Amino acid sequence: MRAMSGRGSRLKAACVAAAALGAVVVPSAVGAGSASAGLSLPGLTSTLSSLSALQTTMAPLAAGLGPILGPLGLSKPAAPAAVATPTPAPALAPAGAQPLAPTSVTAVQDAPSPDITVNWVNATTGTPATGAVVVLNKVTGTTSSAVTSITCGNCTTSTLRSLSFGTSYQAVVTPTTSAGSGTPAKSPIVTPTTTCTVGACVALDATAPIGAANHAASGLVQSLNPMGNDGADVVALDTSMYRGAPKPEANNTFDWSSYNLATAAGAKTTVGLDGLWKVDNNNSAPTPWSNWSAYSSWVTATVKALEASGKEIDYWSVYNEPGGNDSFYNAAGYASETPALLLQQFLVAYLAIKAADPNANVIGPDLEEWSDYPSQYAVNGHSFDMVTFLNYAVANNIKLAAIAWHEIDNTSSAIPEENTLLPAMVEDHVADARALIAARPSLGHPQIFINEYGMPDVQKIPGWDVAYLSALTDAGVNFANRACWNGDCLDPDLDGLISTTGTTPQADFYDRLVYASMSGSMIAATSTSDTVTALGSFNSTTGTLVGLVGRGVGCSQNTGLCPSSWPDYKRATQTEVIVTMTVPWTSGSAKVILTHISGALPILGSSAPSSSVQTVTIVPTGNGKGTITVPIGSFADGDAYGMTVTH
Repeated sequence: MRAMSGRGSRLKAACVAAAALGAVVVPSAVGAGSASAGLSLPGLTSTLSSLSALQTTMAPLAAGLGPILGPLGLSKPAAPAAVATPTPAPALAPAGAQPLAPTSVTAVQDAPSPDITVNWVNATTGTPATGAVVVLNKVTGTTSSAVTSITCGNCTTSTLRSLSFGTSYQAVVTPTTSAGSGTPAKSPIVTPTTTCTVGACVALDATAPIGAANHAASGLVQSLNPMGNDGADVVALDTSMYRGAPKPEANNTFDWSSYNLATAAGAKTTVGLDGLWKVDNNNSAPTPWSNWSAYSSWVTATVKALEASGKEIDYWSVYNEPGGNDSFYNAAGYASETPALLLQQFLVAYLAIKAADPNANVIGPDLEEWSDYPSQYAVNGHSFDMVTFLNYAVANNIKLAAIAWHEIDNTSSAIPEENTLLPAMVEDHVADARALIAARPSLGHPQIFINEYGMPDVQKIPGWDVAYLSALTDAGVNFANRACWNGDCLDPDLDGLISTTGTTPQADFYDRLVYASMSGSMIAATSTSDTVTALGSFNSTTGTLVGLVGRGVGCSQNTGLCPSSWPDYKRATQTEVIVTMTVPWTSGSAKVILTHISGALPILGSSAPSSSVQTVTIVPTGNGKGTITVPIGSFADGDAYGMTVTH
């Protein structure tokens, strides 16, 4: 859970370090091995050429992080939105350490959107590449100018978004190591095209299932209390996961009232130990590393006590957003925190949990954001990245039930693994996570949990909420929990979905009701626009298709939480969207109930949705299929539409 003054709203710095990711077999140290280095972006050649001065500046940080993260790489300021000059080459690695050019670079349109996916094959000879910089150039005649860039770790694919139809692009991939960059290679030129003649064309395909309709993204972080309508609402929303802990009472018992509401609704549960550690120490928690034995004993005793209560606890979490203080320790305690100690804390807690219950499911590391190479965002010298954590888990035989992180960042960082703040970036991160797991077979098959998601700027806007539900569905996550911000974390408001009294639904509550009504199988959904997103389900038993379409561009209706510095701060003008649905019917007509959920009010509020009923002719397309088309003539920025279709 977050407050706007927290780390989710800060501007991240751009220090990138190389990592040594070797095995570690003792809990008191963290291993080192390979990862990516930070590189230049267009217009930064002169800055990056001063490597020796930069290394001198970063020496104190390097000394503190060296045992964990390896030697520091280069610093890289934020990339401009567009650069009208040819792309300069990133700073070269020393002779003998330069990776060879990729043997193949391709760039293809991720149709029907204008997005471009770049794939490359690293050279198999010479110095192995441990990362890459992907620069996308706009090509006009014989002139190229950089428009966007991605820096990534152990990667061989990237998707670049927020592009335009009819514009020609070419990718330049430069392989990197901790010492610098190697020889770049270019892709063929690609020009995204479309046949859509309106603002966006959306397609839902009831004949193309992609997974069970299990409402994986309906989890809650907290703010669930036996007040107002909370009990009925968590059932209506088919809440899939509750991430919280029972409240310790003075008589050595626990208050399970909120927890009971979640389990009564059928939700799985995750209990976080760090909050209980703080409460049990009178809200002034000592650092675990100040007395490992005491901490280990406390974890084992707490797990036994909670399980003795007879409550079903599905998953255990060691800590939340490791590396961030959040007033958890005093100043001296936080100053003593290092990535090595945090990793050791995880191991100590893991072993203590297993000592209490060998069958307990432990998840981690609950990172604040996706980070797959050392020091990608770890500018404070405390936090670590996912690669370092997973290598530590392998080295210490930690068997994770799930790997977990948060998708809440609302700043366009200087070293992104994506070139956008669109929720679709979740799909890229989940793909990266699965690749990291596959490269470490001893991890087994841990699930993927996004146990906090939603930027404060846009979370309460229905159109943006649909974008998150769409991305999480397409990514195939196992569970995802809606984040809470400011006063929404402690009230009975279901992480901001209802009023603080627990009684009045807010705008995005209604798109969640449509999501909760999805059954059978989730189905393929596509759009020609990055800012118009969709998801849907089809139940072959009832013959019902349920769809959700949302539009999220600006955020100015979210008064108080949307800064004017936000990209596309002002709401976009209305546009036409055409929704085409492929159905397993070849004749007759379909009944469509179209529900309009407003997110374009002057100020977001609790306006109830309006519904209309249409009868739409089915157009046969062969192979036992047909299509129906539903145009939405004036789709406002921030709005969402639910669709229930029957034959």
